Amino acid sequence: MINYFIKALILSFSFLFFSCSLIMPKTRVLFESSHGMEVTCPPERVQVICGADGAEGDDHGWSLDINVLNDQGMVEQFVYSRSIPYDECVADKKIYAKILGQGKMIYIAGMDEIALERKEESDKWVDFSGLGRFKKKDRFYVFMVMKNEKGDCEGQYSQCPVEGKEFYIRNPEILDRKK
Repeated sequence: MINYFIKALILSFSFLFFSCSLIMPKTRVLFESSHGMEVTCPPERVQVICGADGAEGDDHGWSLDINVLNDQGMVEQFVYSRSIPYDECVADKKIYAKILGQGKMIYIAGMDEIALERKEESDKWVDFSGLGRFKKKDRFYVFMVMKNEKGDCEGQYSQCPVEGKEFYIRNPEILDRKK
């Protein structure tokens, strides 16, 4: 009788765990090529940080980095294409934190896949609070825009997609001009 109870308990927990994993939203890749990437994901899979870009003590050597945890347990990276002062980086980080805080699904787009050689082991990993530590991919995209389902939107160059229109990363005219 006890053996039957233990088996039933294990089966119940297995079913509950499997059911919850199907319900939890994941990262969904909408578009991916060497020209760009578009993803949607829940905000807990997004991390916005100010990363030092230049020499130590250089106030203008900062970049806003956006890390997105994908379903394979790897980190996709979207970074600013320009160095900015630390104060501007912190101000921009607050804007994106507000978009993340007010949304349940986040849309992020970047352009121009860039290969990256990582020299430092510490630069290869990202800690996502509550989810664990994950490895960064050896490439990044230039960050363009972040938007939540409520319409809150901000971009590196304030280029937010218009409702009902396709975002320009997938627009062949734009891609042809870049060749």
